[in-house]
Amino acid sequence: MISNKELREQIFSNQIIKSLLGQIEDENEKEKTVVAIKGMLDQLQGKFNGLSQSYEEIAKKQGSK
Repeated sequence: MISNKELREQIFSNQIIKSLLGQIEDENEKEKTVVAIKGMLDQLQGKFNGLSQSYEEIAKKQGSK
């Protein structure tokens, strides 16, 4: 599984994200955008972790039958 740090590094090394952030001239707006992106990543990671855990539990239940 990919760590949060590795995921963030991959996201923020993406050319589209770099281009988007490069177009924002106001540093406060740029920081707000970075915070928003990080928040979205955290939400997605949390949902993925919950889904992954649910699948693992289902697999364990099916394996024990």
